[in-house]
Amino acid sequence: MRHLLKFKTDSARNEFLVKWEADTKTGMQETFTMESTERPTKKVLDALEMMGPHLCEIAELPDGWLEDMTILGVTITRNEGVQGLVITATRELEESNAPLVLNSPHFTDSAYSEGGDGNGKSIYSDECADAIAELEKLAFDYIDGKEREQQQLELTEKPTAVLHALN
Repeated sequence: MRHLLKFKTDSARNEFLVKWEADTKTGMQETFTMESTERPTKKVLDALEMMGPHLCEIAELPDGWLEDMTILGVTITRNEGVQGLVITATRELEESNAPLVLNSPHFTDSAYSEGGDGNGKSIYSDECADAIAELEKLAFDYIDGKEREQQQLELTEKPTAVLHALN
């Protein structure tokens, strides 16, 4: 079984990072990281952008902020059967050359212990859980080569074989 730990994009550098953990044949878990300049499909990037409304909800951001934000990535934690989430984004500022970098508070799908959720605070919504699941599915499709922007090379001419004889 594989679990997504991080999906991060740096569009300016055209770099994409995916980190995940997977069960091995021996029953252990190993962590893997893939860094690539191969662009994911729009579907994958749209799934990442769909984390924006959840960032606004979790971070209690004012209405209207979403349209000025760029979602950079998500970090997913798993501990004692509880899944946690941090969403990272930037927002352009009118009076600054650098953007505001936003990291959501760490929210989870359930409490770590009974009564440990602060009366329902710090628990993300079912809609957020669905968005995470969709992003995770698409991220693994990206890792497996299925959700890459360029699936095949468009050749205008038939390639010809060239044989070189060794002397």
